[in-house]
Amino acid sequence: MTAGRKPSRELQGSPVQRSVSAAGRPPPATTAARSAFDLVPKKAGTPKTRTRLDLTAVEVRTDVPIPELAHRPRPGNTYIELAKRMPVGSCVELPERSACSLVSAGTKAGMKFTRRRLTDAGTYGVWRLE
Repeated sequence: MTAGRKPSRELQGSPVQRSVSAAGRPPPATTAARSAFDLVPKKAGTPKTRTRLDLTAVEVRTDVPIPELAHRPRPGNTYIELAKRMPVGSCVELPERSACSLVSAGTKAGMKFTRRRLTDAGTYGVWRLE
């Protein structure tokens, strides 16, 4: 060993992990992106700083009425209305998507239904069981 040089870690007994490419030399420098995030241009400017809200300065008011809704509430599910009109043992013929919606809405309302395909054209029959 030369004077002034520390012995290598291998000689000291601690393991060393090295990364060596398959070709034995480092990969060439490239301008290709390493990920999709590298393709997006970086925003210029200073990062935004958050300002903390002083909760001790917030006024609590108890005399403010709740305003009316700005939009009309949605009407009830039309499939539930149809299910309620059906007596037990009755059947309706619907396209596949509507038949699935009727069975789902009726099941959520606590009723029992079954559906069967009636034709190859996609018409289904829905029966109310309970």
